[in-house]
Formats: sequence, C-alpha cells, structure tokens
Amino acid sequence: MSHLCCERRQQRNRAITYARQTVQWAIPGILLCVMPKCPFCVAAYMTVFTGIALPLPLAGGIRIGLLAICTASLCWLTIVSGLRLHRQWRRRPNDRDQPLPTTDRSLF
Repeated sequence: MSHLCCERRQQRNRAITYARQTVQWAIPGILLCVMPKCPFCVAAYMTVFTGIALPLPLAGGIRIGLLAICTASLCWLTIVSGLRLHRQWRRRPNDRDQPLPTTDRSLF
C-alpha cells in the first residue's frame, strides 16, 4: 500500500520530468527558428541586446557555432529518446507470440 504523500511526490516528479524534457526540446528548436541568416544581423542583435559590438567574421563564427550546438543537441535528444523508447519496448511483456484478437462479424 502506498501513502498519499508518496503518490503526490511521484506525480510531482513526473510533472517536473515532463517540463524539463519539453524545455530541452524547445530551446534548441526555437533558437534554430529565430536564428538570423546573415552575420550582419547576428552582430546587430548582439549590439542591441548586450551593447557589445562584434566584427562580422566573429559574428559569422558565432552564428555557425550556435547552429552546430543546436543541431547537435537536437540529435542528442533524438538518440536518447530513441534509446529510452527501445528500452521500454524491450521491457514490455512478449505479446508478439500471441494471435491477434478477431472481431466478431455477426453484429454486422
């Protein structure tokens, strides 16, 4: 028999885990969507938001670096999620050996 406080803690932990996973997927995706296409725009955004002026070659390098980091993190999250799903699938009882249920056509 589980206690009510333990059940609430498990529900809270599930909610925190779900929120964390959502944020992990959302941040790189949003950054890729709003990433400027040219180095001049990256330099302009850096100047507006931080007050630090960047030369264009450095802004281009920062843009390519951010694109690489976002793409790598999305690839990593995809691999980790795939492995987690594979582990869950392997733990499932072996129901593939049982015949599929048949439908009763006498009602039609």
